[in-house]
Amino acid sequence: MPKNKQALLRYQIIDACLSNRFHGNFTNKDGRYWSAIELADKVSEELAITVSPRTIRNDIFDLKNAVLGIPVPIENKRGLGYYYSQKGFHLFNIRLKPDEMFHLSEAVQHIEQLMMHQYFRNLSASLRKLNLQTISDDEMVLSLQAYNNPPAYKWLSKMVDAIESKQVVEIDYQPYKPPKQLKLNIHPYLIKEHNQRLYVLAWDETNEEYYVFGLDRIKSMKQVNAAWKAIPLGMKTSYFKDIVGVSLPRNFKVEKIQIEIFSTRIPYILSKPLHASQKYIRKTDDWGLFEFDLIINRDLKAWILEKGKDARVLKPEHLRSEIVIEIDDALKNY
Repeated sequence: MPKNKQALLRYQIIDACLSNRFHGNFTNKDGRYWSAIELADKVSEELAITVSPRTIRNDIFDLKNAVLGIPVPIENKRGLGYYYSQKGFHLFNIRLKPDEMFHLSEAVQHIEQLMMHQYFRNLSASLRKLNLQTISDDEMVLSLQAYNNPPAYKWLSKMVDAIESKQVVEIDYQPYKPPKQLKLNIHPYLIKEHNQRLYVLAWDETNEEYYVFGLDRIKSMKQVNAAWKAIPLGMKTSYFKDIVGVSLPRNFKVEKIQIEIFSTRIPYILSKPLHASQKYIRKTDDWGLFEFDLIINRDLKAWILEKGKDARVLKPEHLRSEIVIEIDDALKNY
């Protein structure tokens, strides 16, 4: 794969040049060929930076050796320059097979359906470049549940822009529970989806800690002129590594959790593991014992309670007691 976005931009310009067999603006009499100097000048002009012929030669070497997944048929005719040996070849306008077009169209249609937001609808422009059209409802073979959380979508594009530009933002944030609305400066790093809700992992300047904010609870947002705090390497994945969902309790540690699941539920738990640490220890009578290494949070408790009579906590004892209290409190409502 390309080392960076700039390399991919150079590949696109090189492809456009070699696909253009009549580049009259250059000194070459035969428009089919492009010298490394000509290509370097064209790339430099398009990107508004200085690109050397040596860089172009390295790019051509990479393209010929399938840096983008397929070998590109570039040849060099001594004294004239580089050219596509395969007539009509165009790297960034490859025709897809009918079944590939269908599946790609269906995938994009589902993306637009699942995330009903202008940020994702921009994919339609990419479809037009690929000569693809979204398929009709009658042609669909896959039906997925659509998202319906307009308050979150309102801030999605702005939050993504802030992440990409490494920009601090000020938000008015309304938690579900007291305290009242908060005004916070946050340094956003990652958009996280969980249970059909969108969250952002960010550094909270006020409390000087990393926190996950629900996009649907943001009431206003604006950029502020402040130095952006870089996130530690690997933290985007490590923050969520030992939890279910997105809530990371303060001052909690990873614990060995043992939960027994009734036999009728075992196939579901095995086919859709709760967490990467999940282990199926044994089956005795009508129960199967599962073990997890997790930080206990409200998402884990909700998963256990959702199983009702088909789940019972063995360890740790404090989690077992907390689940019993939750069940007792629920019974008082009946």
